[in-house]
Amino acid sequence: AGLRAIVADITTAQSEALAYQEGRAVRFYPEEGRWVIIRVQGTTIDESTGRLFEGRLNGIDSGDAAINSADFNGSTTLIFDEMGGPVIAAGSNQPAPTGAIVISGSGQRFRIEVQGYTGRVVVTREATP
Repeated sequence: AGLRAIVADITTAQSEALAYQEGRAVRFYPEEGRWVIIRVQGTTIDESTGRLFEGRLNGIDSGDAAINSADFNGSTTLIFDEMGGPVIAAGSNQPAPTGAIVISGSGQRFRIEVQGYTGRVVVTREATP
C-alpha cells in the first residue's frame, strides 16, 4: 500500500505539471516517512506557500513500510518541469538523471526509479538485506 501511494503521488505531480503547465516538486522526508507535493513558482520551491498535498506512510495501513532513501541528483526533491519531465532544479530546462526512492516493509524492499529525460516510473523488487 505504501509503495502504491508513493508511485501514485509521483505520477499525480507529473500529470499536474503537464496539465497546469507549471512545475511540480515532490520532496521526500525519509526519516519521517512522508512526502510533499509542492507547486514550483519560477525558480522557487517554497513549501510554506506552494504546498499542495502531503502523503505519509501510516504503519499497518501502509504495510509497515518505511522510506529508506530518496536521491534525485543529490537531493531528496524530485522536480518536474511544465512538460512533466524531471529536471535538475526549479526553473531549469536541463533534464535530471535517473533518481530513486527505496522503500521497505513486510520483509520486502523496492526501488522506485524516476528515469531521467522521460520521467517514466519503474518499480523493481530488491533483495532484502
